[in-house]
Amino acid sequence: MEPVFSAILGALIAGATAASSDVASAAVKDAYEGLKQVLRDGYRFVSSSLLDTNPKDQAYQAAVESELKQHHEIANDPVVLDAVKNLQEKLVALPPPAIKMLSLDLERVTVGRDAILSHVSSLNAKDLSVARDLRVSGEDASGK
Repeated sequence: MEPVFSAILGALIAGATAASSDVASAAVKDAYEGLKQVLRDGYRFVSSSLLDTNPKDQAYQAAVESELKQHHEIANDPVVLDAVKNLQEKLVALPPPAIKMLSLDLERVTVGRDAILSHVSSLNAKDLSVARDLRVSGEDASGK
């Protein structure tokens, strides 16, 4: 999968995971809904709603990935890319204890440069390709 599609898929999964938990702020939920709306309006993208029921379900993730691959033009759509960036910024802005409560399940992810994951309480990765550096830390708010 192309790095741009991996970023979109990752944002959708992380957004759905956060939105379905108690840790998401209104800003995260709004940014997640905004990304889904852009995809629905511009590309009639429907599979992302599956993630709302169970963001960790690999079959649902595969359905979203498959639909992304059907719309190659998404990778160059500035509205989509802005919505992805907005959601990523809102997720990163979550306070560390909230971030720690999120676990990451990554499958078939390609990162074109560095991957920096902080405040990760659990990480399950399969078929992860990082072109340069991969840094993972599991500090909580107290620095432990």
